[in-house]
Amino acid sequence: MERSDRLSGYEIPPIDFIRFIIISAFTLVGITITIYSFSGNLGTLYAQIFYIPIIYATYFYPRKGLVLACGCAVVYEFFAYFYIFPDTTGMILVTVEAVLFVCVSALIMYYREKDTAVEVYDQSIIETSPLGVILFDKNDYTIRLNNTLIEHMLGYPSEDFAKMTLPDLLSSPEEKERFAQAVASGEEIRSFETVFMTREKKPVWVNLAWNRITENLMSCTVEDINKFRLARMAADKIDAQYRQVTDSLPTCIVIIRDQYGCVCKPAFRSIFRIYAGRTPGKRPDLPDPSG
Repeated sequence: MERSDRLSGYEIPPIDFIRFIIISAFTLVGITITIYSFSGNLGTLYAQIFYIPIIYATYFYPRKGLVLACGCAVVYEFFAYFYIFPDTTGMILVTVEAVLFVCVSALIMYYREKDTAVEVYDQSIIETSPLGVILFDKNDYTIRLNNTLIEHMLGYPSEDFAKMTLPDLLSSPEEKERFAQAVASGEEIRSFETVFMTREKKPVWVNLAWNRITENLMSCTVEDINKFRLARMAADKIDAQYRQVTDSLPTCIVIIRDQYGCVCKPAFRSIFRIYAGRTPGKRPDLPDPSG
């Protein structure tokens, strides 16, 4: 479970707490350097230090980053007015730089929110898919994203998938090698039957299909065909048992379909001297029972 720090009754995840310290530290450094540069008549060259906390904050927290940019612009203008006024040229330059703080932050916020909207849309499509979906890296096969359907299918929680590669789900080294060769071919795969292992180490037959969505990111759909494969294997087993039973009966059995032989037991072939290779598909020339 992820630990959270408490601050004024709110729980703050550790990563957010660390980012808050970094942003605060760079902001204070920017203010300190600005005061030093203005008081020492060093000009506005060192104002660029403000871009570090502004860009960093806006990237992770777009709207809060814009608020920080506005705050930094106001502080910058305040100290400029205190040290530079009434230098009109200097005040104009400082104002332009302060406006740039806000413009840069607003531009980053726009693209970040646009990317977030696309991610939410893609996530919605993935979650509503009737099939299991896994996005994985083509180079190292790490799982980048998956929907809840694949989690229910295999019994893994989402945090476990984040630490796994797609071949980790396969049942054997041979299947992993076959999968790697198929991915390395670079072709779009529409049908790749294999066996996944659940968290409880139970085999599940699946049919995979994948295609490339970026240079390194692959989208893989997972269709659960376990019931179908088990039913087909059971039918094949019953058919084999049926043939074994009929072949061992002391009576002769031949199945005629549309006047052509399709199944003939060995006893029939031995009595009427019909070769096994000739009987299926050949019209039987049987003797007349009346004599």
